[in-house]
Amino acid sequence: RVTRTILVENEGQQLTLRTLDSYQRAHHQRETRADLVAWRRRDGQRTLFGCAASREVYDERGRPVEVTCLDARGQVRVDDHGCARERRSYDDENALVRTACLDEAGRPIDDNDFIHERRFTYGDGGEILLETFRSLGTRPPGCARLAFEYDSKLQRTAERCEALDGSPRPYLDGAEAVSVEFEYDENDCLRRSEPVDANGRAALRKGISALHYVRDAHCEIRAMSSHGLDGQLIQRSVGGPALVTFVHDLFGQAIEQRCFDTERQPAPCGPVGGIASVVRFTHDRRGRVVARSAFDATGQPVRFAQHVPHRTTTVYDADARPTTREFFDARGQPSTASGGVHRLEYEYDAMGQLVLQSNRDENGQLVRPTTECAQIRYERDEQLRLARVLCLGTDGKPRPSHVVLTGVYLKEAAEVLVVHEDGRTTNVLRRVDGTVIDTIDCNLDRCLK
Repeated sequence: RVTRTILVENEGQQLTLRTLDSYQRAHHQRETRADLVAWRRRDGQRTLFGCAASREVYDERGRPVEVTCLDARGQVRVDDHGCARERRSYDDENALVRTACLDEAGRPIDDNDFIHERRFTYGDGGEILLETFRSLGTRPPGCARLAFEYDSKLQRTAERCEALDGSPRPYLDGAEAVSVEFEYDENDCLRRSEPVDANGRAALRKGISALHYVRDAHCEIRAMSSHGLDGQLIQRSVGGPALVTFVHDLFGQAIEQRCFDTERQPAPCGPVGGIASVVRFTHDRRGRVVARSAFDATGQPVRFAQHVPHRTTTVYDADARPTTREFFDARGQPSTASGGVHRLEYEYDAMGQLVLQSNRDENGQLVRPTTECAQIRYERDEQLRLARVLCLGTDGKPRPSHVVLTGVYLKEAAEVLVVHEDGRTTNVLRRVDGTVIDTIDCNLDRCLK
């Protein structure tokens, strides 16, 4: 929780805006010099939607009316939302009332959520009452706008998914849920969120009727549980825990996680077939998790999952992107995950986009895990949108894959073409010989984009 902000004027007319969290640590920092703005989080990650910096154009009242995303070389790039530029409008009280997504040339486009324009309506306390969406192309069914309700402290108590005429509309992922209600504890920390249907009755969203939280005075989560329509504990995912508890250090960093099933008995914290019901974390000075170790309920070291060793370490670059992950056993000796993989390596381009993931053994040689990919290559188009994903063997040549990427099963495909046309995105799964296995419409199903 942010507690105060410090403004510092450095030499050369650079303004540094440093925001502190409730532990009085720098949460994030905003540096402004002339029309260039750079954001950086405490862990070193860029916080401006993946941009190294932004160039801002101001109106006569000093308000940024156009913001352009820049890469590390100062070149215009597409941000994580799919926009290279964002145009903004304000009302007479300087409240932001409209944003519009533009490409590098300043032409109107839809973002990755198929939204071109967002409009905001405010209440007397400056709270957002309505957020309305407009698309240039065909947008998936779901919310045309979101309406919000607040309590006397201006804490958001409800979010409603609506059509443009204000009638209830189900969320895309929500079955019958048309709104979500929120409750807070005595420290004004979120305690409960519950989806409801158009009649005000409890409903399911992503298979869950309610999420409950136990938090400390800093709003750090001490326990989190998922519940069904009858109020009983349910698993958040197949084989996953129903209740998770956390232990934090003096700086609010989670150092231990314990997982339980619907009977409050120890349960795996990891994937289906997992073993560890207790996971402990080690952080570096920037708060990043650099090691994860797995234990059973009695504190004995175990493998994290059937195919994942006891301990995983992570190395980051200056932008807090993982560059290497390695596996070790309980004695600290190098160990391997499925397919003999000891080390995962990640490579990025000059714009910070992931371009290559490699699987290597203890000797540094490329190996193929059960997914059949020794390497996964990501290619992008001129707008830096994902355009192609390739599964490569140890010889660097395309080969069939069983990998699941962001929920997409490749079905023995060697490549995935990500096609962006007329505001729609599709995935074309192809074999090594180029024949098409399947085509996925991103408006209707999970896909790569």
